[in-house]
Amino acid sequence: MASATTAAVIAGTTAAAAYIDAKLHLSKDIGQLWMLKAAEREATRALNTKRLSPLYFFEESVRNYGDTEAIWSREGTYTWSETHTKACQYAAYFLEQDIRPGELVAFYLQNSPEFIFAWLGLWAIGCAPAMINFNLAGDALVHCLKVSGAEVVVIDEEERLRTRIESETQSIQKLGIHAIVLSGELKSSIAAKSAQRPDDSYREGLEASFPSVLFYTR
Repeated sequence: MASATTAAVIAGTTAAAAYIDAKLHLSKDIGQLWMLKAAEREATRALNTKRLSPLYFFEESVRNYGDTEAIWSREGTYTWSETHTKACQYAAYFLEQDIRPGELVAFYLQNSPEFIFAWLGLWAIGCAPAMINFNLAGDALVHCLKVSGAEVVVIDEEERLRTRIESETQSIQKLGIHAIVLSGELKSSIAAKSAQRPDDSYREGLEASFPSVLFYTR
C-alpha cells in the first residue's frame, strides 16, 4: 500500500511538474539561463585574457573544421582554412590603408565570399564593419555613412552601387570618407598579399563596448 501511495505521489508530482512546465516553459527558461551564464563566463574569461575579438571563435572553428567547406557561392567554395587565409590577406590590405585597431570601416557591399573575407580581415586587426544597406541611396545613404563614424567605405563593384556612391561623391568627401571600390583588379591584388596572421597585439586593446558589427538598414 505504501509503495502504491508513493508511486501515486511520484506520478502526480511528475504530471504536475509537466503541466507547470508546459504552461510556464520553465525548462526552456532554465536552459536559456544556463546558456546565458555560460556566455557570461566565456565573456569574462575573454576579457581577462584580452581575447575579446570574435576572430578567436572563428579561429577555433578553423582548427576544428580546417579542410571542410565553410563558404559556398556561385563563384566557388572555400574551406575554413582557405577562408582564414583570405581574411589574413584582407587584414594586410586594410593595414596598408592605414586602418588601425578600434576603427569602423563602412561596407556598401552585396553578399559574396569577399564580403566575409573583408569582415574577418577587420576582426583580425581589431576593427569592425559598419554595414550599410546596399539598397540605400541619396540622403539616406549619406546619413548612414555619417553616423557610422567610418573614415573608409568599401564599395561593391556592381555598377548600380558604384553609381549611387558616385552621385554623392561631394557629400561623402565632405565627411572625410575615403571610398574604395572592391574591383576585380583589387581582389586579385589582395589575393597576392601575405597571409601571415596579424599579431594578437592588434586585438588586445579591444573593449567590451566595441561592436563586432554595426548594421544600418534605414
